[in-house]
Amino acid sequence: MGFVEEDREAVAEWRLARFEARNQSDLGSNISFSSVASEVLSDLSDSEEEEETWNANVNPIEASPFTAATSPTSGIAEDGTATDFFYLMFPEELIEHIVIGTNHYAQECIATTLDHKWFKTTFTEMKAFIGLRVLFSIKQLPATHLY
Repeated sequence: MGFVEEDREAVAEWRLARFEARNQSDLGSNISFSSVASEVLSDLSDSEEEEETWNANVNPIEASPFTAATSPTSGIAEDGTATDFFYLMFPEELIEHIVIGTNHYAQECIATTLDHKWFKTTFTEMKAFIGLRVLFSIKQLPATHLY
Protein backbone atom coordinates (compact mmCIF):
# COMPACT_ATOMS: atom_id res chain seq x y z
CA MET A 1 0.00 0.00 0.00
CA GLY A 2 1.39 3.44 -0.82
CA PHE A 3 3.98 4.62 -3.28
CA VAL A 4 6.81 2.66 -4.79
CA GLU A 5 10.29 3.91 -3.81
CA GLU A 6 10.90 5.10 -7.41
CA ASP A 7 7.73 7.20 -7.24
CA ARG A 8 8.85 8.75 -3.96
CA GLU A 9 12.22 9.62 -5.45
CA ALA A 10 10.57 11.11 -8.54
CA VAL A 11 8.28 13.23 -6.36
CA ALA A 12 11.25 14.34 -4.24
CA GLU A 13 13.21 15.40 -7.34
CA TRP A 14 10.24 17.30 -8.74
CA ARG A 15 9.69 19.12 -5.43
CA LEU A 16 13.37 20.07 -5.23
CA ALA A 17 13.35 21.46 -8.77
CA ARG A 18 10.21 23.50 -8.04
CA PHE A 19 11.69 24.78 -4.78
CA GLU A 20 14.93 25.85 -6.49
CA ALA A 21 13.02 27.51 -9.33
CA ARG A 22 10.98 29.54 -6.85
CA ASN A 23 14.11 30.53 -4.94
CA GLN A 24 15.77 31.70 -8.18
CA SER A 25 12.77 33.83 -9.17
CA ASP A 26 12.56 35.43 -5.72
CA LEU A 27 16.27 36.38 -5.40
CA GLY A 28 15.57 39.99 -6.36
CA SER A 29 12.78 40.28 -3.80
CA ASN A 30 13.22 42.08 -0.49
CA ILE A 31 10.87 39.63 1.26
CA SER A 32 12.58 36.98 3.38
CA PHE A 33 11.56 33.36 3.02
CA SER A 34 11.73 32.44 6.64
CA SER A 35 12.25 33.94 10.03
CA VAL A 36 13.72 30.63 11.25
CA ALA A 37 17.45 30.65 11.87
CA SER A 38 19.53 28.57 9.49
CA GLU A 39 20.96 26.64 12.47
CA VAL A 40 17.47 25.34 13.24
CA LEU A 41 16.97 24.31 9.63
CA SER A 42 20.29 22.46 9.56
CA ASP A 43 19.03 20.19 12.34
CA LEU A 44 16.53 18.61 9.94
CA SER A 45 17.37 15.07 8.89
CA ASP A 46 17.79 14.15 5.24
CA SER A 47 14.48 12.27 5.21
CA GLU A 48 12.58 15.33 6.44
CA GLU A 49 14.23 17.53 3.81
CA GLU A 50 13.40 14.96 1.12
CA GLU A 51 9.70 15.13 1.99
CA GLU A 52 9.73 18.90 1.49
CA THR A 53 11.16 18.81 -2.04
CA TRP A 54 9.22 18.83 -5.31
CA ASN A 55 9.37 16.87 -8.52
CA ALA A 56 8.86 17.93 -12.14
CA ASN A 57 6.42 15.06 -12.72
CA VAL A 58 2.96 16.48 -11.97
CA ASN A 59 1.32 13.07 -11.88
CA PRO A 60 3.85 10.56 -10.51
CA ILE A 61 1.25 7.80 -10.14
CA GLU A 62 0.52 5.67 -13.17
CA ALA A 63 -2.99 4.18 -13.15
CA SER A 64 -3.94 1.29 -15.38
CA PRO A 65 -6.95 1.95 -17.62
CA PHE A 66 -10.27 0.54 -16.46
CA THR A 67 -11.25 -2.23 -18.86
CA ALA A 68 -14.05 -4.09 -17.06
CA ALA A 69 -17.58 -4.04 -18.44
CA THR A 70 -19.71 -1.32 -16.88
CA SER A 71 -23.43 -1.45 -16.31
CA PRO A 72 -25.81 -2.04 -13.45
CA THR A 73 -25.78 -5.65 -12.39
CA SER A 74 -28.61 -7.29 -10.53
CA GLY A 75 -28.02 -10.99 -11.01
CA ILE A 76 -31.44 -11.35 -12.65
CA ALA A 77 -31.69 -13.03 -16.03
CA GLU A 78 -32.93 -11.06 -19.03
CA ASP A 79 -36.25 -12.91 -18.83
CA GLY A 80 -36.66 -12.00 -15.13
CA THR A 81 -40.15 -11.64 -13.72
CA ALA A 82 -41.66 -8.89 -11.58
CA THR A 83 -41.29 -11.20 -8.59
CA ASP A 84 -37.54 -11.44 -9.21
CA PHE A 85 -37.26 -7.66 -9.09
CA PHE A 86 -39.52 -7.52 -6.03
CA TYR A 87 -37.13 -9.85 -4.19
CA LEU A 88 -34.25 -7.51 -5.05
CA MET A 89 -35.90 -4.81 -2.93
CA PHE A 90 -37.45 -7.13 -0.37
CA PRO A 91 -35.46 -10.34 0.11
CA GLU A 92 -37.33 -13.26 1.65
CA GLU A 93 -35.27 -12.91 4.85
CA LEU A 94 -36.45 -9.30 5.23
CA ILE A 95 -40.10 -10.23 4.71
CA GLU A 96 -39.76 -13.05 7.24
CA HIS A 97 -38.19 -10.60 9.72
CA ILE A 98 -41.11 -8.20 9.19
CA VAL A 99 -43.61 -11.04 9.77
CA ILE A 100 -41.89 -12.03 13.03
CA GLY A 101 -41.75 -8.40 14.19
CA THR A 102 -45.40 -7.80 13.29
CA ASN A 103 -46.57 -10.89 15.14
CA HIS A 104 -44.42 -10.06 18.17
CA TYR A 105 -45.78 -6.50 18.31
CA ALA A 106 -49.33 -7.80 17.98
CA GLN A 107 -48.78 -10.20 20.90
CA GLU A 108 -47.58 -7.29 23.04
CA CYS A 109 -50.65 -5.23 22.11
CA ILE A 110 -53.03 -8.16 22.67
CA ALA A 111 -51.52 -8.64 26.15
CA THR A 112 -52.89 -5.22 27.16
CA THR A 113 -56.16 -5.33 25.17
CA LEU A 114 -57.55 -8.66 24.18
CA ASP A 115 -58.47 -8.91 20.50
CA HIS A 116 -60.15 -12.16 19.50
CA LYS A 117 -60.18 -11.18 15.81
CA TRP A 118 -56.38 -11.09 15.56
CA PHE A 119 -54.55 -14.00 14.00
CA LYS A 120 -50.88 -14.26 13.16
CA THR A 121 -49.84 -12.91 9.80
CA THR A 122 -47.99 -15.13 7.34
CA PHE A 123 -45.16 -14.71 4.88
CA THR A 124 -47.57 -14.84 1.92
CA GLU A 125 -49.84 -12.17 3.43
CA MET A 126 -46.90 -9.86 4.16
CA LYS A 127 -45.47 -10.32 0.67
CA ALA A 128 -48.88 -9.44 -0.82
CA PHE A 129 -49.24 -6.42 1.49
CA ILE A 130 -45.80 -5.04 0.60
CA GLY A 131 -46.39 -5.73 -3.10
CA LEU A 132 -49.68 -3.82 -2.99
CA ARG A 133 -48.03 -0.90 -1.18
CA VAL A 134 -45.39 -0.76 -3.94
CA LEU A 135 -48.10 -0.96 -6.60
CA PHE A 136 -50.12 1.79 -4.88
CA SER A 137 -47.11 4.09 -5.02
CA ILE A 138 -46.28 3.34 -8.68
CA LYS A 139 -49.74 3.31 -10.22
CA GLN A 140 -52.02 5.74 -8.44
CA LEU A 141 -55.72 5.16 -8.94
CA PRO A 142 -58.55 7.25 -7.47
CA ALA A 143 -59.98 4.44 -5.31
CA THR A 144 -58.53 1.37 -3.57
CA HIS A 145 -61.07 -1.04 -5.04
CA LEU A 146 -59.73 -0.22 -8.55
CA TYR A 147 -56.52 -2.09 -7.84
